[in-house]
Amino acid sequence: MELFGANAVKRAEEMLRKRMTADDYDNPLANSATLRDIRGSEFLDTFFRDLFAEFKIYNPMPKREFSRVAEYMDPSEIHPEVIGILDEIARILAR
Repeated sequence: MELFGANAVKRAEEMLRKRMTADDYDNPLANSATLRDIRGSEFLDTFFRDLFAEFKIYNPMPKREFSRVAEYMDPSEIHPEVIGILDEIARILAR
């Protein structure tokens, strides 16, 4: 299942480029002072709300649906710190 059509993908990329520094857009997994202080869920909530408002359609990506994005991510797109935390949780739960 595709989350977004081609027009939405193009517009989403344009919006991300405007909301992020060029370095952060090009290297989103780098240790960035600007990204470190941003709450990801708030950034995404505003981003998806604004994106779908431009198309004048219902926002199918409220906060409760953010996990759907992870289904389409490649492991290389996940920050190493997040992977480490998830691995630690899995280790603790495996006891």
